[in-house]
Amino acid sequence: ISVKQPTLISLVPAQLKLLLDAKIKLHNFKAILVGGANISQKLLEKCFDKNYKVHRTYGMTETFGGICIDGILLSNTQARIDNGEIQLNTTSIFSSYRHYFNYTNSKFTADGWFKTNDNGAIDENGILEVKGRDWAIRNISKDSKILIIREYVSAYESHLRMLDAETG
Repeated sequence: ISVKQPTLISLVPAQLKLLLDAKIKLHNFKAILVGGANISQKLLEKCFDKNYKVHRTYGMTETFGGICIDGILLSNTQARIDNGEIQLNTTSIFSSYRHYFNYTNSKFTADGWFKTNDNGAIDENGILEVKGRDWAIRNISKDSKILIIREYVSAYESHLRMLDAETG
């Protein structure tokens, strides 16, 4: 980082935490984009205390990356909430999961909005808040076998909370 002196960086929260723990100075960045997972309030506060210009991003592989920065949707994207689930209408949406056409069809509403499996809300100012991912079930194979992975995700999230408590 110190040799090339970039002015923009995009990280997941774990990478940002590693940089902070290593005492890497991030003041030269005009923006530090953080996505891929929710960033903890504790980590955000550490960054704000150092006057780092951190921006939370939201997106996914199916949208070819970020479609939202600090809750503000990019101009090519609309969002709505249906029973707590974030649904997207964007020009940057993928066309299909290769070889999984039935699954692809199940991911879109009748009026063409993409069902993200992410939970969220939109406030009165149009700001999108991502609250988490619904990991209860995933269709993972051509023959429509369902895999219940809630237990695995719960164990992983418990592990992350434990690490966060240990490293502060």
